[in-house]
Amino acid sequence: MSELSVIVWAPLVGAALVLLTRSRSSATAVALIASLVSLAATIGVIAGFDRDAIGFQFVEARDWIPSIGV
Repeated sequence: MSELSVIVWAPLVGAALVLLTRSRSSATAVALIASLVSLAATIGVIAGFDRDAIGFQFVEARDWIPSIGV
């Protein structure tokens, strides 16, 4: 999974898990872990950024519906 996907999905998965927890302390722990995962991926993206490169960096391309070429 690419860093961009982790940056987007970690908070969303963390929020879903927080909704499923029963105690406040476990919800806080899940939220902290999801935030730290997203932060680590963001730091990785920033560290890998090349200021001299021309064009987009960290592009993630996926076929949505391959049968119709989308």
